[in-house]
Amino acid sequence: DVTGVQTCALPISARRVFVGRENELALLEAAAAAASRGEPRVVLVEGEEGIGKSSLLAQFASEQTHAALLRASGDEAEVFLPYGVISQLLPGTGGDRISPHGLLASGLSDGVDPLAVGAELRMWLGQIGQGRKLVLVVIDDLQWADTPSARALLFAARHIQADRVLIVASARAGELSRLGEGWRRFLAGDHRADRIRLGGLGPEDMVALAQALGAGTLSRRAAGRLLEETGGNSLYCRAVLEEPRFLERLGGPLQVPRSLAEVVLGRIAGLSPAASELVAA
Repeated sequence: DVTGVQTCALPISARRVFVGRENELALLEAAAAAASRGEPRVVLVEGEEGIGKSSLLAQFASEQTHAALLRASGDEAEVFLPYGVISQLLPGTGGDRISPHGLLASGLSDGVDPLAVGAELRMWLGQIGQGRKLVLVVIDDLQWADTPSARALLFAARHIQADRVLIVASARAGELSRLGEGWRRFLAGDHRADRIRLGGLGPEDMVALAQALGAGTLSRRAAGRLLEETGGNSLYCRAVLEEPRFLERLGGPLQVPRSLAEVVLGRIAGLSPAASELVAA
């Protein structure tokens, strides 16, 4: 499953391709079914960079055609922008949806209490859900949410009781701790919270991905070799498969894809001289 370039800076092609992840989609569907019955759910999808979290969220959201969909994403460059994530949820409420009011409509700033914003967010989501089967809130890269947004979202998640609301968020494994202890306790102990730990693609997924990208039909040996080289990382697999004449080079060492090499070299160039020397060593 490889769609979201947002999870990594690899300049791979933008063509949307999705393979595998049947078990994870089934878990998300079960959460959506529960929320549609008035049993709200919060699901966190965790995994390493490039593993396919954004792709999974995008695929699941595209299948929920009956839901009122609200989207937002965190960004490393915007972690100090107050309510940057919450503000992204608000413009997507046109048409017949209920417009935000109160604090949500007045322009959020650093001095506004996150708990008050969370309380209004909870009420607003409930109002959107009236007469609808499901309200789906999708938040990508939650680990980069600004602190006021993270606190407001947590308050809303903790106080949603009987509304038809499903919140699905993604985060890099081990990086959600920057949002504070509250999120950890909620995800670990609340009956409404679930976690999906996303691993790498399997051999059958490799074969399907190669066919979808027009890279040819992979043999079992080729799929195993690709899995060994990439660890099943979705974006890495795609970058390798999109290299010219990939299948012809399986007999020797696989070269690092040019798109990945450019990213790595760019990051090394931004290091301090001492750090660069350590990497070179």
